[in-house]
Amino acid sequence: MRVVGPAILQSGTRNLIYVEGTTDGKSWKSVDPDQLSVRVTGAGRLLADPAGHLTNPFEVRCDDTERGKVTIAIQTAGKVITKNFATGTARAAGSFEATINPANDSHAFAGLGAGVLFYDNQFAIAGGDDIYDWCFRDVRTSFLHVLIRPDYEQENDSGDWRTLDLTKFDFRSLERPFRIIKKAMERRPDLKIYASLYSPPPWMKTNGSTSGQGSLKDGLPYRQQLAKYVLAYLKHAQSRGIRVDYLGLFNEPDWPHTQDGMHFADLGVLAETFSECVTSLDALIAADGGLKKTPVHVFPDALGPGSLTRAGNGTQRLLERGPLLRRVGVWGVHDYWYQPGPYWDNRYRELRALPGVGGKPIWMTEWAQRSRHGDLASGVEYGAKILNALRLGAQSWMVFEWCHPSGNQAGLISTAWGARPPQERYWRSKAYHVFRQIANSTPPGARVVSIRGRATGKSQAGGSGLEYLALRDGANVVVHLMNTEPAPVTYRLNVRSTTEKAEGWLTTPLTDFTAVKPDELTANFRPGSSMVSGVVPGNSLLSLVLRGTAAKK
Repeated sequence: MRVVGPAILQSGTRNLIYVEGTTDGKSWKSVDPDQLSVRVTGAGRLLADPAGHLTNPFEVRCDDTERGKVTIAIQTAGKVITKNFATGTARAAGSFEATINPANDSHAFAGLGAGVLFYDNQFAIAGGDDIYDWCFRDVRTSFLHVLIRPDYEQENDSGDWRTLDLTKFDFRSLERPFRIIKKAMERRPDLKIYASLYSPPPWMKTNGSTSGQGSLKDGLPYRQQLAKYVLAYLKHAQSRGIRVDYLGLFNEPDWPHTQDGMHFADLGVLAETFSECVTSLDALIAADGGLKKTPVHVFPDALGPGSLTRAGNGTQRLLERGPLLRRVGVWGVHDYWYQPGPYWDNRYRELRALPGVGGKPIWMTEWAQRSRHGDLASGVEYGAKILNALRLGAQSWMVFEWCHPSGNQAGLISTAWGARPPQERYWRSKAYHVFRQIANSTPPGARVVSIRGRATGKSQAGGSGLEYLALRDGANVVVHLMNTEPAPVTYRLNVRSTTEKAEGWLTTPLTDFTAVKPDELTANFRPGSSMVSGVVPGNSLLSLVLRGTAAKK
């Protein structure tokens, strides 16, 4: 095993420390925190994670002293390893210089979003409106992702699929999510509702279960029944004053899940199913005449762009059925799929080149922290993921759940029903504050623009450099810099536009969405060219708005 951290632990703040293990001396992997016992002595202390358990990486809060020493002792399986760290003020570990051309844009930013899917019950933990205000008043999101559940129709009524009798549906499970939607729209009336069907009722499935290890039964009749089921949901939502703006008929259909879903081993059959379901739904909506709004279809919410573009024969099968996908309004993908090599930097470019996608919007519709990284580490990872996906081609980015039990910091609001003091029962995670800063400083409709950056310096202790994003919003330029390194990074931005004023916000290990002090920015404004420089603290997000007149094409 080894203990990995920055060259110098920053005094007066939170520092991330990793414990790694190897069996061959070459491949190092994170050690399960449940196997560890940690003791910190000297000029620092082990900082308890808000979730109430040890994480890996864990955090050490160093004393606010000029120089000191911290000793970290790790015990596991009867063995103890120790490592000493110096504390103080770390020098900048690297630099980042970029040129931004606001006249050269690639795609529009549609906004951020988050889900209320499987954990709608977590909103009740507050008792009052705290969580509603945190989610829907304090954060400028564009989309609310909600779930079409599989329990509204327990059995096939064996009737004509074109005849809908809502009295045969049980919508009681919608009371709580609909209440959340209503409270959300009271606070943010322009919020767009995106409803997803993960699984239809078990009687429509090949495995007789809602789990994604089965698929929709073969044949047009079941695709028509699925369309009828979705129409029932849309009409009931409308009767409750809820509009559905976007509709997804699948969730990760490319993978056989134990959770709710429909698995399609053949992407060609997936395209055929989509086409016949949508055609049937169109016919039902036209015949009904009572639905005020026809939702835009999101397809297919796969594990990631690569599961569509790099699926070998599956990709070919999907391409052959391209004409069946003309009713796709948004191409939605998650961001869990990965392949070594150049895939990550090219994933959205490859999806954009897929016939059938063309100029249609591409959304990243789900991402969540999946392992126990803890509060600060999760916030840093969220920031890097958001900026990377938006810079490389996604037009929207969505979190899996607004609220989530705190075990792996997957939600923006973490909850712990059985918590006892000093642990909180619910709190805004560091990921929430990173998400909020990006959302509140980046207006939907802004255009993602060219930013060519060059970084120097070697990554330290779990760092992965500096992630970045630039956008043009009318006369303004918005820039986000996420420093995933534990040490500060200096930056210099050369902007090809006329800027009159620069302002910024920081989310750091100790602060959340606070204004940057004027003396922390160095700016030089000239007609047609501006320069802004400064320092991004370790494990921090800096967001800048350069106000002025952007260059014209």
